[in-house]
Order: sequence, then C-alpha cells, then structure tokens
Amino acid sequence: MFREIGENKRLAIVLSNLGHVAGELHDYETSIEVSKEALALEERLGRTPNKAITLMNLGTYAQESGDYDAARDWLRRCLSLARELKYTELMAYAMGVAVRLNVAEQHFERAARLAGVTDSLLEDAGVPLQTSEEAKLEEAKAAARERLGDDAYEAAHAAGRAADALIEASLF
Repeated sequence: MFREIGENKRLAIVLSNLGHVAGELHDYETSIEVSKEALALEERLGRTPNKAITLMNLGTYAQESGDYDAARDWLRRCLSLARELKYTELMAYAMGVAVRLNVAEQHFERAARLAGVTDSLLEDAGVPLQTSEEAKLEEAKAAARERLGDDAYEAAHAAGRAADALIEASLF
C-alpha cells in the first residue's frame, strides 16, 4: 500500500520492521532481502541515521546466518556512518555484533578487546543495550572468557576499554 501511494518513508520503516521480525524468526534470507530494500529507500531519502541502523541490522542478520564476510562489510559501513554522525549508541550496538562475529570465527582475544570497546562506548553513550542484545553480548563475552581464561580475557578487555574505539572498529 505505501509503495502504491509513494509513502517511501513509511515503507522504509515497514520494511525495516519486517526485516527485524524475520530475523527474530531466524529467516535470515527474508530479513536480509527486505532490509536491503529498506536500505535502498533510506539512501534515496537521504536519511543517514536510518541508513546506519539498517546497515547494523544487515550486519546482525548476516552474522547470525553465518555469512561472516558480509557481516563484517555491513558492520564496517555502519560504523563509518555512525562515526560521521557521532552516533555513539549505534557504534556500541554494532561493536557488540562484532564481538559475536569474532567469537563465531574463534578470534577470542579480538572479541575480548572489542567487548572492552563496546563497554566503553555504552558508558560514553549513557545507555544500556536492549535486553535481548545484552544477553547475546554477555554470552559471547562468556565464550571468549572461557576460551582465553580470566587473566587473558581481562587484559584484552582492559586494552579495548583503553583503546580508541574508532581505530579498534576499523581493525575487526
């Protein structure tokens, strides 16, 4: 309906929401397909914050589907825009997905360092993660800690907290 009447802003929101629902149902093919359509609309509309959020969502769906190269690409694009926008909260969310990505790829030290960056960004933004995202991040942190051991995990995490988030974001 929105497509027929030219309501592209509303259509982009609907598509983004459909992508989220499909992702929650683990239908990553659909979530990526409709999110790409939402991204194209956000680009045409010049809605850069919404574009950055959609890029993060695409990174999440790709990571959860096991397409790690695509996830990394989407997340890097998201982080680049978030940095331009000074959108610290979105950077934190995207870095949280990067932590999960690195655990999935068994890069545990990098995951611990990125977890430190994520925690620092969340502190700077003054916001907590949504409950479902926090649970996923805590699970990834626990996996990295278990694999590295407490001392190595804490050292990598502390290095991430002390690092320049923008530089760390470009290295994952």
